[in-house]
Amino acid sequence: MARKGSNYCSTLNSQKSWTSGRLNSKDKQEFLYGRIESRIRFLDLEGGTWPAFWMLENRINQQPVKGDDDTSYWPNEGASEIDVWEWFSNDPDSYITNFFTGESNCGGLAYYQYPNGVVDVTDWHRYAMEWDEDQIDFYVVDESDQQTLVVSQDMRNCDRYEEPMFVLLNVAMGGMLGGDIDSSLEMATMEIDYVAHCTASTATDAAYCGEDTDTTTDSTTDTQTDITTETGFTGISNSSGGSMNSFILMALGLLGLFRSSIAKLSRRNKNKSTR
Repeated sequence: MARKGSNYCSTLNSQKSWTSGRLNSKDKQEFLYGRIESRIRFLDLEGGTWPAFWMLENRINQQPVKGDDDTSYWPNEGASEIDVWEWFSNDPDSYITNFFTGESNCGGLAYYQYPNGVVDVTDWHRYAMEWDEDQIDFYVVDESDQQTLVVSQDMRNCDRYEEPMFVLLNVAMGGMLGGDIDSSLEMATMEIDYVAHCTASTATDAAYCGEDTDTTTDSTTDTQTDITTETGFTGISNSSGGSMNSFILMALGLLGLFRSSIAKLSRRNKNKSTR
């Protein structure tokens, strides 16, 4: 969420006219390979809006700084970026996937054109990245559960993205991509149904992670247990039986403002007879 209102930014030592929220799983939940997926819709299409679902390598010198070798600066090794879904009002009929490494062999910019144009941004979609040491694929799944490959990137000659990364979701305002902010806009909201991480399984031919997880666990052990999600991907569950695949960012106690919105949205979804 982003909200209009004058606030002092201590980092930039200046007054700013907007406050923008960000979900950040650094030092809370980080991932190496598999499928990263989030179900998102964005409701405010006015000029200046710039929401994104993206990832950073976990050694970036960015808060929270834990002191676990997180001394790298963007976009150097240990602090490189992947954009899974980035939409901006300057080019509203599409979204981009992208990489930032400072290297030439580590993927590139790709566009996905929404079939119905900008109106599709307001509909629920699953945006996903499937990632291993040799290849990164980006996908979009629409409301009819039709999955489309956006682009496949050959990473065999790339020396990045071979260490854990964390997830970020935020709504930026203005800037080079957002453009001039519509003067009538007071608030911009990105709704997040869930964030999930899973790995491929031969149990089924399912194409994506999904929101729900079968969390069958052994309560007598403190070790992590492999489980299979309802969609045929494998994830990790903790010994108490709580899923670490879906609603990850909520469970990690991130921004309360977003957590409240997501909880309300979750209850609304559970009351629906169909999705």
